[in-house]
Amino acid sequence: MVGDSTVVGTDDLSDCIVEDSECILNDGGVRELLSERRGTRVFDYQSGDSVFEARKAVVGFYLICQGVVKEVSHSMGGETVTLNVLMRGDLLFGDDFFLGNNYRETAAESVTEAKVLLIEKELFPDLMKVAGEKLGKKAGQNMKSLRRRLELEDCSVLKSTAFWLARLIAGSEKPFSISNKELSDIVGCSPVTISRKLRELQDKGLIVKDGQDISIENRNKMANLVDCKELP
Repeated sequence: MVGDSTVVGTDDLSDCIVEDSECILNDGGVRELLSERRGTRVFDYQSGDSVFEARKAVVGFYLICQGVVKEVSHSMGGETVTLNVLMRGDLLFGDDFFLGNNYRETAAESVTEAKVLLIEKELFPDLMKVAGEKLGKKAGQNMKSLRRRLELEDCSVLKSTAFWLARLIAGSEKPFSISNKELSDIVGCSPVTISRKLRELQDKGLIVKDGQDISIENRNKMANLVDCKELP
C-alpha cells in the first residue's frame, strides 16, 4: 500500500465526520471503538497512489475522509475498468470483503489527494453490533453502484461520462471540481475525448462547466440519458 500512515486518533476521526446521518462516525460508540482498539489507521494519498492492489490480502475496509478514490478491475487485455467512485463519507468494501476471499480481485487508487481511514476486518463484527444499520446501508450503496456500472458496461462514452458525473455530484448543490484527466481516468477514455463529451453534455443543457467546476443543470434529462429512473 502506498501512502503515509498514522495510527488513528480522536482528531483524525473528527476530520472524517461528514454532515450525513448515515455516516458511521456520527455514532459515538463507533468513534470510541475505533479510538480504543488497534486496527485502524489513517493514510494520506497523492493523486494516482494505490489504496489497495489486486492479488493482495484483504485486510479490511475503508472510509473516505477527504478526496476521491476509485475501485477498478483489470481485464486480461490490460483494460482498466472503473467499478466504483467514492468520496468523503463513503465506505469502500469491495466484493471480496463480503465473499470472505483472502485476496483482492480488484484494486483501488486515489483520483485526487485523499485521506482514507483503514478499518481492519477483525473490527467489523464489533462495529456491526454498534452501528449495524448504518454499515448495512453503506454496503448496499457500494453494491448498487457496482450493479449500475455493470448495466452500463457496454454503453457509450457519453452515457458513462453522465453516469460518473452524477455519482460524483450526487446530493450536492455546489459544483464539483475535477480535472479532465481525473474524470477521463474514471470513465476510461482520453482527456481529449472527455473534453469533447463534456462539451456535448453542456450543449444539451445537462451540465454547467466553469474551468474544473462542474454542476448538473437538469437531473431528469441526465437520468434519461443514462437510462435509469434515478441517478446514483
